[in-house]
Amino acid sequence: MKSIAQTIISWWEKFFAWKEDIHHIDGSKYKLLRFNIHPYNCKETLELPDGNQIKPGDYVAELHISNLVISKDQIGDITITSELQLLPMFREEIKLLGHLASQGKIDPRVKAIWGITLFSPGVRRLGFSIKPLDNNFKAWRLKTWMGFLGWVFSVPVYHIHGKSKTKRNPCEFFMSMDELIKKYGY
Repeated sequence: MKSIAQTIISWWEKFFAWKEDIHHIDGSKYKLLRFNIHPYNCKETLELPDGNQIKPGDYVAELHISNLVISKDQIGDITITSELQLLPMFREEIKLLGHLASQGKIDPRVKAIWGITLFSPGVRRLGFSIKPLDNNFKAWRLKTWMGFLGWVFSVPVYHIHGKSKTKRNPCEFFMSMDELIKKYGY
């Protein structure tokens, strides 16, 4: 069952990446993170901790995890035995994104990096601001879908222990381009 779901969703992911122009970070050795650029679809202005704002219609670079890469037990020369091993790889990918931004190689219209995650503690460790989604149908749908993807494309020994699974609620994460360059540009 899981392999059938993985095959179908892999096809969907490839189609969706093509349709939405989602691509890997240039120069990435892991190809773990992908992004696309689009207007931020929100109803109100979002104030970021560094004083920047994201207004409705401002461009953001939306980050996506490559489920196709995570589903393999090997990323680069590293055998993945725990999702905790992914955090240094994510940090390296974000550092590369910051470097590209500092060189002006990211669309200049982009005001912030944005995404939705169930892993807010890890994203916070990378320096992103977190905003929980409102408790509504959209949040429930995202939590269900992302949980399903986590099961289908889990790292080989994916174990969620006890209460931590129930605490994972979808959150938006943000970092202004200025902050990205300040923290990760080199």
